[in-house]
Amino acid sequence: MIKERPIIFSDPMVRALLAGVKTQTRRLLKPDLYNRFLKGDDWRHEGWWADRSDGLHYMERLDRDGNPTDRCESVGRCPYGRIGDRLWVREAWRSTGHGIQYRADARTEDGDIDRWRSPIHMPRAKSRILLEIESVHVERLNDIAEVDARAEGMGVLFRGLTRYQGEARDTFNYLWDTLHPATSSWKKNPWVWVIRFRRIKPA
Repeated sequence: MIKERPIIFSDPMVRALLAGVKTQTRRLLKPDLYNRFLKGDDWRHEGWWADRSDGLHYMERLDRDGNPTDRCESVGRCPYGRIGDRLWVREAWRSTGHGIQYRADARTEDGDIDRWRSPIHMPRAKSRILLEIESVHVERLNDIAEVDARAEGMGVLFRGLTRYQGEARDTFNYLWDTLHPATSSWKKNPWVWVIRFRRIKPA
């Protein structure tokens, strides 16, 4: 059965979704997974068990030479869903006399920022973007390739993100560090869920 879950995106990411250039997102694994077994670089992601229907993902430990051992650990289910599930986007918004206005569409001079409602308070009925998950896997943050950084939406110029200019991967590095605390910074190279999706027309 197809499930729907909410997911929050910032204004630049919403614009990238609407432009059709953002088809991936990276989200942190829960900290308890690091404490349990993910410390170090001797793990690799092997996907989810194909003979199970619950969508569990697992990691395989490697030896010093990079060869697989017989030790595997489950990292559980991706909290954002599995292939075929859907994500409805929460974004900053407000109600006006003419209906719903979204901050990602607004010009910077369009009024007091305090009048915008937080994405976390957006109800399902007011969401305008629906995504269908095409794949899910786990990787280290620094493993992102240039092509994947562009699929994260870094290949477009965002309003409000003009301080840094460079390759898409470098821009992603900068943006990540502006959104995450030092404990989850690019330098720390945390494990992340990599969710690939396509935008579909809401029912």
